[in-house]
Amino acid sequence: PAEGIHAHEDQYPAAANALGIDPQSKQPLPFNIAHPKFAQTYFEQILHPLEAQGVDFWWLDWQQGEFTQLPGLDPLWWLNHLHHFDLGRTKAKRQVIFSRWGGPGNHRYPIGFSGDTIISWESLVFQPWFTASAANAAYGWWSHDIGGHMRGMEAPELYVRWVQFGVLSPIFRLHSAKDMFIDRHPWHADAEVLKLTREAMQFRHALIPYLYSMARRNQQQGLPPITPLYYDWPDEESAYTPTNQYMFGTQLMAAPVTTPIIPEIGKAKEGLWFPPGDWFEFFSGIHHAGNRWEINFFDLKDVPLYARAGSIIPLQAETDINGAANPKNIDLLVFPGQNGTFSLYEDDNTTQDYLESSGANTTFQSHFSDHSLSVSILPVDGETRFVPTDRSYRILFRGVNQPEEMTATLDGIPTEVKFSYDTDTHTAATELVTVAPNQCLRVDMITQVGKMLAEKPDLRSRLTPFLKGMKIDNVT
Repeated sequence: PAEGIHAHEDQYPAAANALGIDPQSKQPLPFNIAHPKFAQTYFEQILHPLEAQGVDFWWLDWQQGEFTQLPGLDPLWWLNHLHHFDLGRTKAKRQVIFSRWGGPGNHRYPIGFSGDTIISWESLVFQPWFTASAANAAYGWWSHDIGGHMRGMEAPELYVRWVQFGVLSPIFRLHSAKDMFIDRHPWHADAEVLKLTREAMQFRHALIPYLYSMARRNQQQGLPPITPLYYDWPDEESAYTPTNQYMFGTQLMAAPVTTPIIPEIGKAKEGLWFPPGDWFEFFSGIHHAGNRWEINFFDLKDVPLYARAGSIIPLQAETDINGAANPKNIDLLVFPGQNGTFSLYEDDNTTQDYLESSGANTTFQSHFSDHSLSVSILPVDGETRFVPTDRSYRILFRGVNQPEEMTATLDGIPTEVKFSYDTDTHTAATELVTVAPNQCLRVDMITQVGKMLAEKPDLRSRLTPFLKGMKIDNVT
């Protein structure tokens, strides 16, 4: 909008009349957002007609640091403020705008985008630290030009790693300059890139129930969805060292790979710090003892994500559909090591009613011992209309040995539950169990005493595939 409003634009006559200028003069209408009359015209005559045609939100690409006719007023700060409240003029929709950093206090308005990044590993290395540390200024809703925006050098490996970081970011958004040599489509490279990108994007879709609950936490407690490790472990010196590790909500620690694969070994190398307590690889269930550093190696398919002991993660089961309706089926991941609890928050996903209502809260509770692990799904608290009446849960106990027995009760009455065990992910999973909003489901799994946690793969099974990926001469 910085160029003002000109005679060739459809809304020029209405805007000129509103400002007391003869439209026949074709006189340009200078942009002056600090003037109340111009601001009113800008919204009512220019933007509102476009919103009536279907525009849901605005992306403001205004450069920072310029001046207005009102001394001391940054136009970006004021634009963000005005756009936010103008979109909130009706309670039927939520105020969503994309914009740049408008200065201290401006975090309350836009989803931020971090500017036009150079396509390089150096840019990717910077972004996890930048995103997490922005919590210190209460600016939690950052989005990035995933894959990089311009210049640099396109590389399939870099693209995949950037996408993997993107799915573990507050906002996931692929974007670039309009350039015939830059392509952000998942299918722009080879079959492996398409497969890994699809898997990452579908995982992001699965995370929606968890992320939405973290958004509620942010709205109620002011804690961003991503926080530095030192928020949880302020007295641990090592919590201040990692630049590519952060808490992803309350339950998970992310450590996206930000360095290229070492050609000689076929893997990327990263040093990771595991905070005190027990940790489990999210996708494989492999256990890691805490309060220690580890050197780990990752294939391109690997997404380093770790669940703290006792974590309970609700995932949307159907990941090959569009939309973000409250899911009918949920995969509930339960990790061992200690007792846990998690509250799934849901509402209508659209209006501003959440500001005054409690929404629907479903509490999950787990109890752990050296031979048993149970999880309870408590009746929905609050507005049950937001929860599908025929919602079904699949319980996945991950990071455990194969159970000797699994039982279930629904409202205290025993009910049959079938389960399977996957050795690759160390996961004991039930079949879907339908739970009405007013019902309570409890599932218990039993192992031998001291045999609950899955054993870590032995050295040979870990070393063999590692050696097969290395560029070394055979000796046999």
